Amino acid sequence: MELSTARKWLLIFAFCTLMGLLSASTFYTEERIDDQLVPYKHFLVDELSAAYAFFLLLPGVLWMLRRFPFTFHTWYRVLPLHLLASLVVGVSHTLLMTLSRTWLYQVFDRGTYIMGNPFFRFVMEYQKQFLLYAGIAVAFHLLDAYRQKQEAEKKSKQLELRQAQLQSSLAETQLTALRGQIQPHFLFNTLNMISSVMYEDVAAADQMISRLSRLLRISLDRAGDQKVRLDEELEFVEAYLEIMKARFHDQIRFTVTRDEALLEALVPSFVVQPLVENAVKHGGTRQGQTLDVSIRAWSKDGRLHINVEDNGRGGAEQPKRESADGIGLQNVGERLQHLYGPSGQVEFGPNSGAGFSVGLSFPLEFAPKVQGAVP
Repeated sequence: MELSTARKWLLIFAFCTLMGLLSASTFYTEERIDDQLVPYKHFLVDELSAAYAFFLLLPGVLWMLRRFPFTFHTWYRVLPLHLLASLVVGVSHTLLMTLSRTWLYQVFDRGTYIMGNPFFRFVMEYQKQFLLYAGIAVAFHLLDAYRQKQEAEKKSKQLELRQAQLQSSLAETQLTALRGQIQPHFLFNTLNMISSVMYEDVAAADQMISRLSRLLRISLDRAGDQKVRLDEELEFVEAYLEIMKARFHDQIRFTVTRDEALLEALVPSFVVQPLVENAVKHGGTRQGQTLDVSIRAWSKDGRLHINVEDNGRGGAEQPKRESADGIGLQNVGERLQHLYGPSGQVEFGPNSGAGFSVGLSFPLEFAPKVQGAVP
């Protein structure tokens, strides 16, 4: 916390007072060692007058040090200026002490203050004043270097925080853009599917439109959420599967298997539906065989695994599935990378028999519990 200017000078005044008291006590005890009974107030007047006289000159000393700082490239130019300034300070300090002691000696009944030989008085005092000036200069530059270091570290931390905020904002924007690709793509494909059956099976088309409205309602409720609970994600997928059932009737079967303990686990929003859509679109149905699409979710070693598998055409459609029209698998992989980094993984390929399999894996995390929430 920064101290105000008044508090700083008050602390400096207290420090000068302390130095004056310590110096007075030193001289007093030195006299007592030799059994000299000199009143303590005599030393107090001398040393406090010296300390307070220098306190009055200190603003000028600090101004000189700020105006002409010692640096690696300028020290030889400013050194003569500070030597001259120390001489001016020394003469001024001696004069202030002389004037104040002349008055204080009368106030405290110490008789007349005798300065002695002025030349040797100035020389004697200047030796101490020069050391004091040099000590203040060293302390000033050490404190200034420390302050600059603190400010540099503070600015560096602020810059790092700003960069982190910008990176987070950029990542959020990229995630939103990737997520935004999925929804129009899915909606276009679904509407295209409805239009293809509208004149063949009006009842099926009507049922598909009704279920699509439910899907859009769920999508709007989750707008802006990058992660949702697994049960919410599977609810959306199951609503999509109802549309597929209305379109293909008995030609496609779906099974959804999940561990009940994982229903509140967090997953990227709209991450499973593109995989199911790819399974239907590229898996197709072979002559006389129903396309089976299986969706499984389980956890192992602190990771959540989601697998979408079908028994369709498999390896024959692998190149198409890898590109996924520029949306499906590529989009899902990029979103996992943004959300989890190297911990978000996508694996896909043909099954050993027939069909195709896509597996997602990322760290297992749960939605925080909200106190007082009604289940």
